[in-house]
Amino acid sequence: MTRERARKSHISRGYILYIVLVYAIFAALWILLSDKTLEWLFQDTANLTLASTLKGWVFVVVTSLLLYGLMRRLAASDESAPIHLGGRSLFQFLLLAGLIVLLAGAGISLMVQHEQEKALARLQVIADLKSRQISDWRVEREKEAALIQSNSFFTEQFQRWQERDDQRARDALRARLEQMRGSHGFSAIELFDPQGRYLLGTGAVPERTAPDLLTALEQVRRDRQIHQAGPYRHPDGTTHLDFVVPLVIAQPAPCLVLHIDLAEWLYPVLQTWPIPSDTGDTVLFRRDGDQVQFLNQLRHHPDAAMNFRLPLGNLALLSAQVLRGEARQGALVKGLDYRDEPAIGVVRAIAGTDWFLLAKVDRSEFLYGAIEGSLWIGLAGLLALLVAGAGLVMLRQREQLLRAESARQAQTDRLHALKLLGAIVDASEDAIFALDLDGRFILFNRAAQQFTGKTAEEVLGQDERVLFPAAKAEQMIAANHQVMTEGVHRIFEEVISVAGSERFFHTGKGPLRDERGEVMGLYGVSRDITERKDFEVTLQRQTEELAQRNEELERFNRATVGRELDMIELKRQINTLSRQLGQEPPYPLNFLDNGMDRQSEGRES
Repeated sequence: MTRERARKSHISRGYILYIVLVYAIFAALWILLSDKTLEWLFQDTANLTLASTLKGWVFVVVTSLLLYGLMRRLAASDESAPIHLGGRSLFQFLLLAGLIVLLAGAGISLMVQHEQEKALARLQVIADLKSRQISDWRVEREKEAALIQSNSFFTEQFQRWQERDDQRARDALRARLEQMRGSHGFSAIELFDPQGRYLLGTGAVPERTAPDLLTALEQVRRDRQIHQAGPYRHPDGTTHLDFVVPLVIAQPAPCLVLHIDLAEWLYPVLQTWPIPSDTGDTVLFRRDGDQVQFLNQLRHHPDAAMNFRLPLGNLALLSAQVLRGEARQGALVKGLDYRDEPAIGVVRAIAGTDWFLLAKVDRSEFLYGAIEGSLWIGLAGLLALLVAGAGLVMLRQREQLLRAESARQAQTDRLHALKLLGAIVDASEDAIFALDLDGRFILFNRAAQQFTGKTAEEVLGQDERVLFPAAKAEQMIAANHQVMTEGVHRIFEEVISVAGSERFFHTGKGPLRDERGEVMGLYGVSRDITERKDFEVTLQRQTEELAQRNEELERFNRATVGRELDMIELKRQINTLSRQLGQEPPYPLNFLDNGMDRQSEGRES
């Protein structure tokens, strides 16, 4: 009786380990996959936040109900069984606890990385949008300046006014300038004679000519080309970007100055943030000697435009990193913003200028989502620990199940396994497909549809020609036929064009057999290994470090092999006890016995 009871105790421990490991894997997959699913289903930030909260509560409710049902079932099976936690069971529990903690830590790490990737994607979109708006706006202004220069009306009216003292020509010139100012959105337009003296103006003409504008007028007198003045801060406190347009009559030529008040269009565009954010800010800046000059009004510094500067030598300043060439455009930049607050951002250069645009948010806002997700992962890990402890205590009371219950459970498990298999195939990030003997697709999962851009309805019942060019399709058809003819599993590395770019795929293909073992088709699993190919050079550099660790792994392997042999012997004892109890042995060890028989036959021969 003592030996039999000990064997039952071993069965309980093994069953406990199995149940808890399955739960840990389920919890880890829930954590890792549920966020991806919610992002795919919900695009709105508010709805995504609500769904994430509900997802956590659903997880708690489902696992709590499962735990309650398991405890009731175990309590009803054998209330007389004693509960005793030996040293081995305690060690197993501690081992499981360590595994759960490890999985929770990995989940938190992935959560932080995922939130950073989301923040990077949002900032890239905003930076691209704002930089494109500014570039297009500048190009439009330059085209308007060129169009004005080519208009002969201004030169004709100016000559009539200057040569004949025709006041009607002067009034017509002023009226046309006023009309042009209103229709094109200029704050003011001024006319200067060839010597750079002010003649007339329309709109909010500045009282004094700014030094930047005087410099541009001098350049125009020399080369008779359109020049840009600014952006600059006028002594009256306004910020301007001017275009000086020569009316090409003679050398030197009179000039039209098109004044643009940046506060009327550029600053409002930069200050708007397309998504809800407490700290989102767009910064336009350039280099001014050994300083960073900020060109626009900032969210937390309203009077910054052309008036606020910071030293270029500030190592942590985001804008200084860009101007020193330490930050790559389009990539995530980390450091301090103009308030000395930790921030992250994305930088884009404004075409045709020396300006740079930075879209940034405070690091605390970025970390908020990661912290919230990490708390849920920590709670899930704590719940897993509680379930593991409760299962370790309760599952020791259960020795056997009724045969009828076992049969019913087996049917339920098989049905669940079929449904789970279908869900896994569709949820897999690898392309999974199957073909019949004629090479027609009979299975084409969601990842395969995403890789090829074809829906399952378009592909099922067709062969490889529906997916690839003729030459590539014939090559794949021949390889598929060879796999089905030889009846062996083969590995292929294929280069396939996906969305206009060449991608590397690692594809495993094997024969698909029916219940009699006859080949009925082919199955395949393809994984995109383009990134692995790109990192092979990096991985090669790590070979020496891996070689140094190989010796430690060998020692660990030798210790693990000994433990596995002990576990095989324990499983043999469990199978023997199950046969004595009239039950089906739970562990399939025939492959070990067959191997030993073949070794014995070899020795006898």
